[in-house]
Amino acid sequence: MKKLYFTLALVATFLTANAQNVYWSCYAMKVDDPEGFVKAFDAFMATESGKSLPGVGLSQIQFNNTTNDATHQLCFFSPNPDDLQMLSKFNNVEAALLQMFAKENVEMEQSILGNSLVFDVSKVDLTFTVSYAIDVEDPIAYGKAFMEFHKAVSKMFDGDIQLHEAIAGQNSGDTHYMNASAKSMGDWFKGKEKIFSSKAFQTFATKVRPISNITNSVGWTQVKLWNAN
Repeated sequence: MKKLYFTLALVATFLTANAQNVYWSCYAMKVDDPEGFVKAFDAFMATESGKSLPGVGLSQIQFNNTTNDATHQLCFFSPNPDDLQMLSKFNNVEAALLQMFAKENVEMEQSILGNSLVFDVSKVDLTFTVSYAIDVEDPIAYGKAFMEFHKAVSKMFDGDIQLHEAIAGQNSGDTHYMNASAKSMGDWFKGKEKIFSSKAFQTFATKVRPISNITNSVGWTQVKLWNAN
């Protein structure tokens, strides 16, 4: 399976009680006509069927160290996992046109199902994200260290650090994702410099290094959000 990692950073299942739990499904795609895809998807989302969908986000992949052709990812997210089952039930003209466009211009690379463990949904509109896929050997110890780290650094920059758990479709060995998001790439780097130089980050890195391994990272810019309010 081709490697690709998605919007949303994941950590340990026991953290759910401390999180805004959001369920998501993300689809990595090669899109030959991005403007046409947004136009077709806009038309569908303007219908009653589209308005009934959960939150939807489209992002353009800019930085990826894997050998695949994906250019975009489309993510659906909701606090109700049943909402994700709605995606295959629509039958209207706009849905048919979107399907026809996708058949000619979109090639699916990978799909992943997951849930957030720490995710501030009020910051879903942050436009630049770097996501780290992680192989965690001891989720409880990792999660405890992450929560201490997150509490210490969450106010150091105007962004969001997210934790997510991979459920299905992920690459072998990837158990969690950690996402860092900001309003822009410039803000992201400013936040990174503050956090990486902090004692909290050094303590976190020391604790998790023996029990986890970052398997890949990918960076993307958000193109558009639908139904996110």
